Amino acid sequence: MQIILNENTDDVKNYFPFSATHLIWEIRCGALRLFEKIANYFPNCNIYYETADNFRLNAFLSRELFQNISSQEKSILEFFIPILIDEKISKIMLETIKLNKDCVIYFHSSKRKYATYFPDVSTRKQSSHTKYKEIEIDNVKFINYLWDVLDYQTTEIKNDLPFLKNLSQISDNLFVGKDTKISDNVVLDTNQGYIIIDDEAQITPNSTILAPCYIGKNTKIKIGAKIYENCSFGENCKIGGELENTIFHNYSNKQHDGFLGHSYIGEWVNIGAGTNNSDLKNNYSKISVQLYDNTIHTDRLFLGLMCGDHTKISINSTLATGSVFGAFSMFAQSGFSPKFLPDFSWLASYNKIEKYDFEKAIKTAEIVLKRRNKKLTDEEKKLYLSLYEK
Repeated sequence: MQIILNENTDDVKNYFPFSATHLIWEIRCGALRLFEKIANYFPNCNIYYETADNFRLNAFLSRELFQNISSQEKSILEFFIPILIDEKISKIMLETIKLNKDCVIYFHSSKRKYATYFPDVSTRKQSSHTKYKEIEIDNVKFINYLWDVLDYQTTEIKNDLPFLKNLSQISDNLFVGKDTKISDNVVLDTNQGYIIIDDEAQITPNSTILAPCYIGKNTKIKIGAKIYENCSFGENCKIGGELENTIFHNYSNKQHDGFLGHSYIGEWVNIGAGTNNSDLKNNYSKISVQLYDNTIHTDRLFLGLMCGDHTKISINSTLATGSVFGAFSMFAQSGFSPKFLPDFSWLASYNKIEKYDFEKAIKTAEIVLKRRNKKLTDEEKKLYLSLYEK
């Protein structure tokens, strides 16, 4: 069976700013990204990606060194809404397919269809099906907006554990990878869940980490860090200060003092010393988020920063509740940030947003990547130019 991970074009904007430079299947929750979770729960299936945006697709393939080749498998399982797959859901889906392998199967939860099984390629091409079966699975976790993943950190860190390699169990809820360095005077509080410290991660003195927490490979937790529950950090991050319920993708840094809570941070982001974000309004009202011309009423009491790739935030910045910074933004002004910055925004004087020069933005990105022995791929550069020219 081949798995197809498709994107609903109309929904991609709901995952901005991450979806400006990534497929929605790259969204991280817990230790793993959505496509990695699906690959682990369906281990014998080839995964093929479909999207209307070839710039993002090709950048993803070049970054991950993947080939997007459709297999010769007869049957297809297509996902078109991002969900958090788990053992129960995958088991029901596989058992249903096994018993009805010659029939089209629509998988629903709360009367919302999220996947379809096709017995062959020709059936998938048909606009309607006379022979089909509908399966309702309870309590499927839909990711409707980027910030939804913050609600599921506790369960996803636990669910991802079996798929992480080379871990040693130190105590009931503490798991440590190879060649990690944990200094003296570190507090690892596992009373409320798992703490997972992956290969070659480093925890420096006087750091306090509350479970649940995932610390990715080669990530460094700086001296005196205060990491509250439900944080996940990808590979090669540098983390300091105070954080709570926050997700970082690979190669992003917040090294110094300052608070960041209920936030989602893309790749290659740098957050300067003394920066603080608000994740709760003074009047305790529900938070609204601006996504270009759309105002989203989140019904959330807590929400911090949604930050796109390659964005740089200067020292002593103050970030508004529920703020959204697009990719390649440069923020360096005093006072509260605006609620929304488009991709390639340059804001260095009070609320005067200019467009960041493309060549300068790419040059800075290349310098940053070179320091980590990485290079922008040609496909990534094409993607970034397409964003700039929108």
